[in-house]
Order: sequence, then C-alpha cells, then structure tokens
Amino acid sequence: MEIQREWNMHELIPFLTFSKLSFAVPDHDDLLFCGAVECYDRDDLLEEEYQDEGEGTL
Repeated sequence: MEIQREWNMHELIPFLTFSKLSFAVPDHDDLLFCGAVECYDRDDLLEEEYQDEGEGTL
C-alpha cells in the first residue's frame, strides 16, 4: 500500500505492542494426512551430486 500525502495519521501504534499479543489455537482434527516432508541437509545433496559425477568424495 502506498501512503498518500492527503492521509491523516489517527494513531501511531509501536511495533512492540504487536509482539505482546498471543492467540491460542484450539485443538484440531486432521481432515486428511498425505505424508510428510523430511528435513534435508543441503551439504548432503551436494556431496551426493559430486559422487554421482565420479569425482570421489568431499
């Protein structure tokens, strides 16, 4: 959003005020479970790629 010159400021709210807010999320029921994404280490992927090219190990 682009602030326009003709707009008037009604109230200035410090950003830290928002960090104090919290919201409790109620328990939920899964509608469908379709698997999971596992974490990976990018360095492991680079090493596998290097080995696949027949260059040896890192």
